[in-house]
Amino acid sequence: MKDEQVKIDVDRMIDKALTYKGKHIVTICDLMTDDEAEIFCHMNESEKTSVYLPFNIRLVRRNVDRIIVPSIRLGDDRIFINPCENNKPY
Repeated sequence: MKDEQVKIDVDRMIDKALTYKGKHIVTICDLMTDDEAEIFCHMNESEKTSVYLPFNIRLVRRNVDRIIVPSIRLGDDRIFINPCENNKPY
């Protein structure tokens, strides 16, 4: 599975989330391509962490962690998107 983990592009996932207008609740698979979602579905929980962690780190590095917010509940794949004017969520 190590080769397949590299194929999931978390930067593109963040770019896709930023294109949403208005408030949305999506799953992490909604932000992936069909091929990436297929790979993600066949991963076990520890392998899925190799997608979640870089996704969360890049949210913070790109300073959009208050616009795109992953659910904090364990096993919950929801992503909350709340774009605001001037990219300021508060």
